[in-house]
Amino acid sequence: MLKDNFYHITAESAGEYTITFDAQHAIFKAHFPGKPIVPGACLVQMAQEMVSLWLQKTIIFTQIDNLKFLKLVTPDVAPTFQFEAKEDNKIRVSIMANAINYANFTATYMCTDSDL
Repeated sequence: MLKDNFYHITAESAGEYTITFDAQHAIFKAHFPGKPIVPGACLVQMAQEMVSLWLQKTIIFTQIDNLKFLKLVTPDVAPTFQFEAKEDNKIRVSIMANAINYANFTATYMCTDSDL
């Protein structure tokens, strides 16, 4: 889990979570030294963790569609992850900050066995 290690939730409301990053985290030292950015894989993992919180179930993403990284997320950005439920087991994810869209995608998910 990246929550409470790589990032911290600072605000939440229905289907939205605003976060901050630990700018000293080892991920930033490797990605990339001197010009750190949040890896796209981490953004997807963070979204999965927050969807689990929102749905109050442990979920995994089984498919990602229309993934678009539109702007680099740096450790000084405090993005808001916005979730919109779609048809069965699909969710629309938007990652925004200061009215700028950083990334978005649609994910299909399933609950893990422990939640069935």
